[in-house]
Amino acid sequence: MSELDRWTQPRTRRDILVAGGKLSLVLAGGSLLAACQTSPAPSTSKTAKNTLVVAEPYVPQNLDREFGAGDPINQELNMQMVEPLMEWKRKLRPDGAYDFDFSGYDPVLAQSWQVSADGRTCTFTLRQGVKSPKGNELTAEVLKWNYDRYFGLKGTGLFFMQVLNIASPDDVKIIDKYTISLTSSKPSSLWLSVQPQHFLGPFDAVEYKSQATSSDPWALEFGKQNIVGFGPYQIQSRIVGQQTVLIPNPNYWGKKPQFDQVIFKEVPQDAIRYSLLLSGDVDMARNLSFAQLAQLKGQSGVKVYDFLSSDLTEFPIQTEHQYLSDKRVRQAMAWALPYDQIIQNIYKGLATQPFGPLPQMFPGFDKTLWPYHQDLNKAKSLLSDAGLANGFSTTITYATGIPEDEPLVLLMQSAFKQVGINAELNKVTPSALSQNEFMGQFDIGLKHGGSNDPDQYYSYFLEYDKDSVINYPRWKNDQVTSLIRQGLVSQDTQQRLRAGKQIQQTIIDEVPYLELGEAGIHWPVRSNVSGIFQRINREIVYADIVKT
Repeated sequence: MSELDRWTQPRTRRDILVAGGKLSLVLAGGSLLAACQTSPAPSTSKTAKNTLVVAEPYVPQNLDREFGAGDPINQELNMQMVEPLMEWKRKLRPDGAYDFDFSGYDPVLAQSWQVSADGRTCTFTLRQGVKSPKGNELTAEVLKWNYDRYFGLKGTGLFFMQVLNIASPDDVKIIDKYTISLTSSKPSSLWLSVQPQHFLGPFDAVEYKSQATSSDPWALEFGKQNIVGFGPYQIQSRIVGQQTVLIPNPNYWGKKPQFDQVIFKEVPQDAIRYSLLLSGDVDMARNLSFAQLAQLKGQSGVKVYDFLSSDLTEFPIQTEHQYLSDKRVRQAMAWALPYDQIIQNIYKGLATQPFGPLPQMFPGFDKTLWPYHQDLNKAKSLLSDAGLANGFSTTITYATGIPEDEPLVLLMQSAFKQVGINAELNKVTPSALSQNEFMGQFDIGLKHGGSNDPDQYYSYFLEYDKDSVINYPRWKNDQVTSLIRQGLVSQDTQQRLRAGKQIQQTIIDEVPYLELGEAGIHWPVRSNVSGIFQRINREIVYADIVKT
């Protein structure tokens, strides 16, 4: 039995004791990590050239993205089996990875597209000869069924229909075998920019319909355990709690991927994922801590690909609560924070400082609008102006699970205390935090994530429109909401840029969120792995990867 199998599939009492003994090293003051630092990693992987092995924290129980889109590993698996109609252009980096080129799009399942002059209709012409692993062809009828499913299930897909102002399935029409049109109730500026999200990559309608029943007309139960799309891979086997194995789609329209197998191994402990990567037993390890990522830098046999992303670490402030409704109080909090310490001490220099509500990789981002740095005297003065010279008490609610979050909130608590704000810490489960934030039952919360669309108005709509369900701070600014809604329908690029700058400035001044950092996305891999192109929803497609 290989070292990897001993960690991930203990079967005998001896295996369990061995795994437990090794885990105790991890828990005993990080001695395993220290040992890894002093023991050079092998120069080559132990895995075969035509196999990619990825150490994951878990194997998702539910694969259907309609109700599992918030799970990044659910997204990751879906992206291997489905493809979007189009993708953002990419530009090669010196390290062999790719960054976005937001100047335009590359065709994927659609060979062409056209938006009407009034911005209300978008027409897609599909690539011919695209087939699923089951041999079923992608046609306009198949794509229409996928849109019908969005409305039928009222999950993630329906959100995109609402964003595009598509009111019903009747607004999606088949023109001919390979052409389909979508018509919105009012103009949209987002027709093309939302398409690279893999949430909109079509499933094989023929296969799903064959699995449907009268009580489950959209084959949701089938979809929870299977993904059948038109992408480069298909699922060969899946054992929840152990692993998922992918093999190529034999009918794939594009270039055949290098790997005859992609194996996702469930390895819950991050220190063990770290160790397996160093030993060469896996090619990639997901969800390592920033401390582990920093330790990998400079190690032989491994490397870390760093990407800017839309992933923000931000703290919503409940603006309807006492004291926190005063923007001077929220500004005082922003001036109290030690941004440099956060980046260096918590994120080990691998994150970047935030400069507002937009990620810096997005078009329209303006760094010059950000005024904040740690200034305790200014923070105290603002609190005094708000009638709180003697300070006040509040609560920061955060979740378990992400290693950096607890030291981050402890650092915040210490900084606030220096200006008279006494912050009690409330640690809850991730699901409880999500529920509290949706219901507004918090003073200061914690949120990781960001927009999957680089159009700035999509980002603003998600978090700052007064009626958005994920406007966690309950922040209401009628002027900003009006500008957002105008931007979503405007076809005037320059007007959208001017108004976008005004929105940024207002949000930065009003501080509905405390922006703490842009953590970026970091992919730790063996040094013989290259070709990574991180997609807009912060995951990668393994058919892109080359292993030498």
